[in-house]
Amino acid sequence: MKRLYSIFLIIAVVTSFAACDVLTNIKPSPETTTLITPTSIETTSSVTSTVETTSKSITTSSSANTSFTKPEITWEIPEYKVGSVKLRDAKHYEIDTGFPVIYRYVWYSLPSAIYELVDEDANIEWDEYYYFSIKPAGVEPPEMMVVTFVKYFNIPKDIFEKAIEKSKTHRISLGRDVMHEDWELPNADIVYTFDNEIINNYYRRE
Repeated sequence: MKRLYSIFLIIAVVTSFAACDVLTNIKPSPETTTLITPTSIETTSSVTSTVETTSKSITTSSSANTSFTKPEITWEIPEYKVGSVKLRDAKHYEIDTGFPVIYRYVWYSLPSAIYELVDEDANIEWDEYYYFSIKPAGVEPPEMMVVTFVKYFNIPKDIFEKAIEKSKTHRISLGRDVMHEDWELPNADIVYTFDNEIINNYYRRE
């Protein structure tokens, strides 16, 4: 009887270790939006699928930021209609940024739909590059965060658009208002101008 009990005990211990391994390997939600401070993350949902592409199909960690070429603008550049995005009190975001915000939330953030277009190693490289070289804590970044990310990994516009559309569809399905500052997504036609004057004017809080 004691031998049988010992066998059951061993099985229980092995099973518990296996369970822990599964739990510790759960990936963060693809619908997480990361603010410009590395410790500030806003989880918006739990999606299990992302755009079918990885950094291997876009770029590799070692070649990041070496082949970016500003594209020729062949599309009509949209104009922002003042009041079309419902704004939140700017002080809400200043708690996270550490400085007065003059642009809408999306200017300072990186939607996970875009962040996860590259693999984990590339994300680690990006975090080190951005938070140490481009945007130390409490300092306003020189340009929109998404723009820096896209240039760093040379992400094609069509891949970017698919990721944003997927994220938009999901947010709407959850009842999120994508015309509210909290849920607004980057506009590819603005981002891919890579013209900071155009981008900053479009995302100015007004």
